[in-house]
Amino acid sequence: MNQANIDSLTARIKVGSLVQILFQAEPIFGLVVAVTKAENKYRDGRKKRAMTFVTAQTPAGLKKYPIFWCDPIE
Repeated sequence: MNQANIDSLTARIKVGSLVQILFQAEPIFGLVVAVTKAENKYRDGRKKRAMTFVTAQTPAGLKKYPIFWCDPIE
C-alpha cells in the first residue's frame, strides 16, 4: 500500500467511524476511538515512514490495528 492510499484512508476514517478489520480469521467490526500516527524520526534524526494506527472498540475490547487493515463501513 502506498502513501497516497494510506492518506486516503486517513481522510475517510475518523473517530466514531465503523470499520471492518481485515486479515482476521473471522469478520470483525469495530468503532474507531482513536487514530494515531507513530513517530516519523529515528533517534539520530533520520526520517522513517510513519505508521498510522486505528484504535477500535471490538467485541474483544480495545485493539490497535494498522490503518491499512481497516475498511470503513459507509
